[in-house]
Amino acid sequence: MKIERILVCTAVLSMLVSSTSIAQPEDAEPASEAVEQEEEFKNGLLFGFTHAFRLETSSTAGEPRRSDHVYGFQFGYERVLHRYVALSIIKPFYFNRERTDSALEIVVTGLYRKNSWEPFLGAGIVSTVGSVKESEAEGESVSFTFGLLFIAGFKYFVTPQWGIELEFGYSYVPKNNAVEHEFVDSYQGVYFF
Repeated sequence: MKIERILVCTAVLSMLVSSTSIAQPEDAEPASEAVEQEEEFKNGLLFGFTHAFRLETSSTAGEPRRSDHVYGFQFGYERVLHRYVALSIIKPFYFNRERTDSALEIVVTGLYRKNSWEPFLGAGIVSTVGSVKESEAEGESVSFTFGLLFIAGFKYFVTPQWGIELEFGYSYVPKNNAVEHEFVDSYQGVYFF
């Protein structure tokens, strides 16, 4: 009777062991590594507010410098290409009483994540379609500009998917007989998936 019980217990245990080995093949990764891979989010959405100070200098002697402040919002997409490199496509919209601008920025950033903090540096290109109200008689003029963009900032992740971002930027935009220097600060929320 004891031998029969031992044989039944052995048979049950052997079935349990074989069923768990079928459920987890030898090539399967440990559970801790699988969790780490699931938390590596590669795509991000950005939305926030932005401000720019623009200083336009003319190459013609005697013409004064023009400057203005514009405010607006922006949204964008970020793709993490490598642990230390990301590509961002950002679409800001700027407004004030005299002008309305719609820009497109394509930026490659180098980043380094340490716990919840992620500082970054980047460079890219910016193209802008702007509408400026000249005067009542002249109406509005529309312009297209193209320039270089340099950014620096950091993200702070509240959770692995949600964070906030502070960014500072400088744009160098050559125009006809003038150069525009643009200093930008942006505050935005980020969501990674």
